[in-house]
Amino acid sequence: MAIADDIDQRLTSKGKLFVTKTDFLTKILGAQLRQRLGVTPQSTAEALAQALTSHCGDRLRLMRGGRSLYVARALPDEAFLLDKAQRLTQFTASQLGIGLPLTLERFHQAFTHLLQQQRLLCVALKLRLIPVFRVAAAVTTVTAVSPAATDDRHLFHQAYLQMGHGRSFVPIHRLRSHLGWDKTRFDAVLRQLQAEECILLNMGDPTQLTAEEINRSFQDDNGMLYLTLNWLDR
Repeated sequence: MAIADDIDQRLTSKGKLFVTKTDFLTKILGAQLRQRLGVTPQSTAEALAQALTSHCGDRLRLMRGGRSLYVARALPDEAFLLDKAQRLTQFTASQLGIGLPLTLERFHQAFTHLLQQQRLLCVALKLRLIPVFRVAAAVTTVTAVSPAATDDRHLFHQAYLQMGHGRSFVPIHRLRSHLGWDKTRFDAVLRQLQAEECILLNMGDPTQLTAEEINRSFQDDNGMLYLTLNWLDR
């Protein structure tokens, strides 16, 4: 198997478009493939770049992002943003930019391009007027809703108003305790309301909460912990 094809299979098996230089040399290649490429775990960036050019042509490239060097597939910059964005429910620009193989200038250019194409959409503003975005293709189509689900959404909203006392941001753990529902029921209603864009979930500083309060907050499928929510006026 050609070296480029072998590396491509290894990246695909891990679901990666890019990895850090260190992880590429130690976790992706392995001893035999390093030998075929003529590199070692201690190889310099220059040596690795030369090896990639010689053996992988235009399929892989060495890229700078933040303080790290990455080995990345030769894709448009927008592809790296969308790949990460599709793994998140909602995000700020700063959150999306962390850990990508792009300089700040290239990230801003790609981000602006995606906004212009309406492939990323601004859905709300967080505290201090920070925009929150989502992937346009990730919109969930809401179909017919059962009467029981409608009642639960109404009860959820009433609890939000009662717990908020005029504040926009209500702690999720307090809502959960107030309603007294089991986890499956509460999380299902919360997810439905988020899909309908009735609510906005917010992160925050968990160090101010007890372990029980953190446990009674909400963690999505991507492992993102949300502490408060606010109802969106539509």
